[in-house]
Amino acid sequence: MNKIIRSLMLAALVGVSMSTAFGLRGHEITDSVVDLSGPWTVTIWMQQGDFDMTWQLEQHRDNTLTGTVEGRQGAAEVEEGSVMGNAFSFSMTRNFNGQEVMIEFKGELGEDDTLKGTLIAGGGQFTADFTGVRATGGK
Repeated sequence: MNKIIRSLMLAALVGVSMSTAFGLRGHEITDSVVDLSGPWTVTIWMQQGDFDMTWQLEQHRDNTLTGTVEGRQGAAEVEEGSVMGNAFSFSMTRNFNGQEVMIEFKGELGEDDTLKGTLIAGGGQFTADFTGVRATGGK
């Protein structure tokens, strides 16, 4: 009897996992339960004042993330972007006074369709929190 119950529970869990994977994107199999594709308005909270950016992201079938990030210093390409569950990360490279600096963004998409995370620059020498909302015209 225990083997039957365990088998039924396992089948139910697999069924829930498969329906979650298939349910959000139809025919695709994905580990992600969110889709970050579209425009985002992001605010970075710094001691010197808030810094606003626009992200245009595209989440692919394999849960890689590409796109552009635009702020006061112009646009930069999203590099090494990925999505796992509701968590995401990507980096971009900026030139500051002739020196290339990698900036990493790590965060999560909340249930209320808002982003929350941390910016890490200079190998961890600088960090700041950020929040974001889908821009008008987004998903």
